[in-house]
Amino acid sequence: MSEGGAVLVGWGVFGVVVVAIFLLGLGNGTIILDATTFMMLLAAAPGAFIAVVSLNDKLGSKNRGYTVAGVLCVALFALGFMMRGPVETPSHDALEETSQTEENDSVVDEDYDYGFDPESVLDDQEQPISDSTPSDGGARRVPRYEDERWPTTAPELTSVPDDQRWYNARSHMGTTCTVVGPVVDVYQAVDEAGAPVFVDIGEAYPSSGNVTLVIWAQDIDPFLDMLNAVDDGGAWLSVTGYLNNYEGMPQFNSAMSDIHFRWWTDVS
Repeated sequence: MSEGGAVLVGWGVFGVVVVAIFLLGLGNGTIILDATTFMMLLAAAPGAFIAVVSLNDKLGSKNRGYTVAGVLCVALFALGFMMRGPVETPSHDALEETSQTEENDSVVDEDYDYGFDPESVLDDQEQPISDSTPSDGGARRVPRYEDERWPTTAPELTSVPDDQRWYNARSHMGTTCTVVGPVVDVYQAVDEAGAPVFVDIGEAYPSSGNVTLVIWAQDIDPFLDMLNAVDDGGAWLSVTGYLNNYEGMPQFNSAMSDIHFRWWTDVS
């Protein structure tokens, strides 16, 4: 085989593999069409087309190769769909309520009270300051953390496994998992149906690294103590449940699965 032929074969294999993985992920609901994925598909599509044309020629043309390729694409998507994890299906009304509008910057209506202090728009957490003041009266020192995305020296939190930390949550979308991180924002969308409360972990919405816990009014009772505690700032939260893929963003939703949680306050 000539060098040029080997390159075409390699390109064709690359294209088929990338397209197959994309179809499986699309069916499974875990694919994230970001810039990297788009560029890989753009590069892989011509290679996959070359492979299909070659298959068509080997089968004697008459579109047999195209037909086989189409059937394989449908089969890969169906296989991915069958691999999806089981999810408790919410009611039709709940599905309508889960649409999160782009007006998430709305401030909580103080007259709309579900039993916790609804002053829920928190400033982004500042880096903790050491309590020790230099004897010469100079500025306090800011502690250096091993990972600036994990701004705490509390032993109970530094021992959290890396795969449970909020900045790795995207890799667990579509599964039941645990996510731990600092609470950076709590707010209530009183103008939406169901008046959901949004708890942002790690980074504030709509950051690409944001993890959100959505609590609907009908489900709020078990969360009241936690909301009262973390709404004051300086808190960390651990959430376990089904991590939904909401428009490419990781989201826990009280309407979709049971949510288990614990929290820490005044963390330094």
